[in-house]
Amino acid sequence: MRIAAGLSADENLREAFLVGEDIHLATAGRVFRTAPEKITVEMRRQAKILNFGILYGMGVNSFAREAKISREEAEVFYQEYFKNFSQLVQYLDGIKKQAEETGYVQTLFGRKRRLPEIHSSIASKRAEAERMAVNHPIQGTASDIIKIAMIEISDFLKENYPGGISLVLQIHDELLFEVNDNIMEEAAPRLKKIMAGAADLSVPLVVNVSKGGNFRDLKP
Repeated sequence: MRIAAGLSADENLREAFLVGEDIHLATAGRVFRTAPEKITVEMRRQAKILNFGILYGMGVNSFAREAKISREEAEVFYQEYFKNFSQLVQYLDGIKKQAEETGYVQTLFGRKRRLPEIHSSIASKRAEAERMAVNHPIQGTASDIIKIAMIEISDFLKENYPGGISLVLQIHDELLFEVNDNIMEEAAPRLKKIMAGAADLSVPLVVNVSKGGNFRDLKP
């Protein structure tokens, strides 16, 4: 959602991230036209499904099924979402048009995904290509960002902490390190800064750090 806000420049999405709001809570407030303190857990859950569903090309029927609501309710939610996040919707529509015109879409860093099925005469194949077209620039950019962070961190560790820190694992947008205890407090904020600066978006990349004796027991 943070990357979607940055790429689409949607004012309402950007505002939520710039002031540090819970994006799903903020979305629920707008879609349900309800004050934040009145948002229930179920309302936030439905807003979360809608937020991510939009980015994956989820239609009204799929949203109704996932959110466990009627199609009529789902349609109302969609219309409210489009009103409140119109710039995001326009951006996603523009991606589809680009895919139709060029046969590919690309991430913020120019990595392309070709979509030959976008012109398929088979409706299901064409719809699948459209969903891929919508998702790739956003999820692909997220993938690019973590890889950029890993490269920059690798160079940083070789220069500053040879043998003291090992990058063990990448888990989606997370990195797992083994760190010598005596350098933990010094190194953590430096690694956090590198990750937060891996891309220049119009919204901040927020990085959280957890520490522990093993992967299971990591705590902020």
